[in-house]
Amino acid sequence: MTGLFFGLQAHVPEIGPLHALYLSQRFEPARWTGSTAGRRAAGLCFIPASTASTCSVLTGCEVTRVWCRTAQIITRETEDSFAMTCQLSNPSLVATIAGSRTMGGRAGLVELAGARGQLLADHVHGFVHLVRGPERLTLPVPSPVPTVRETLGAFIRALREGTSFPISIEDGQRAVAIVDAAYRSAERGGEGAAVGGFPCGT
Repeated sequence: MTGLFFGLQAHVPEIGPLHALYLSQRFEPARWTGSTAGRRAAGLCFIPASTASTCSVLTGCEVTRVWCRTAQIITRETEDSFAMTCQLSNPSLVATIAGSRTMGGRAGLVELAGARGQLLADHVHGFVHLVRGPERLTLPVPSPVPTVRETLGAFIRALREGTSFPISIEDGQRAVAIVDAAYRSAERGGEGAAVGGFPCGT
């Protein structure tokens, strides 16, 4: 997964400047999503935190405000489907994030749209396409990287060697702030909610 996203990042200059980003993660139902104890670990707290971080990596912009709606399709006590529109620190960019744990299949779609083309990818199925006009070019995909193993390894190396963590505390705080704003928006019926740390309303 990490390799594909780094590969996408390398091709962004070929289609820029960016105008829009779409990220979607669809999974099969998980048995634990119906548990109240797992409420924040299911649905929103799992998907937007990772995809919102990916949004910042691919665009170089921060999410400042969100509009989010959720639904309960299979589970009884938790949300298992959502759609979220994001306002970014670059006002010319629009981002949409969606996801669910109610599907019969699994997909992880990514679309980056720019003035000179589009990048279409799926990190689950392992493909990346560069689209210009009616033409589509298949791009090489880097080998998949087990992200949990690599993240833990980097954490341990930083502790042993006294170096900086590749994912900072501030990065984690930003991801949690986006999730918090998404919940606040959803609880208000989809009204806009500011991401903590940005003076753009509540």
